[in-house]
Amino acid sequence: MVLFVACFFVIHILVPKKELWGTPDFPPYYYWSSMIFLSILSGRVLILIQKALLYSEDKLKTLIKKLFDFVLGDLEDEDMIKEEKKLMYKEKSLNLLKNALDNE
Repeated sequence: MVLFVACFFVIHILVPKKELWGTPDFPPYYYWSSMIFLSILSGRVLILIQKALLYSEDKLKTLIKKLFDFVLGDLEDEDMIKEEKKLMYKEKSLNLLKNALDNE
């Protein structure tokens, strides 16, 4: 609605009414219907943006989980790493993952 009002006033200020394609005075129902239409349209756009953000966030979470599983799976196979270091690394990675999930 703010966008509609802003565009209306910009057109009203910049385009003189004496021009051929100037802004005619429309009936009030035209303004109300266009404001309702623009409100619904902007709501739909915001919902689509929110869905895209949530989808990308879920993909990022699964990617991070797969990465941690891959790294931790490779570390368990190696015998050269001490048990203390494995436990410390697992605790750090789990804490990082928990912090990432808590900060949504």
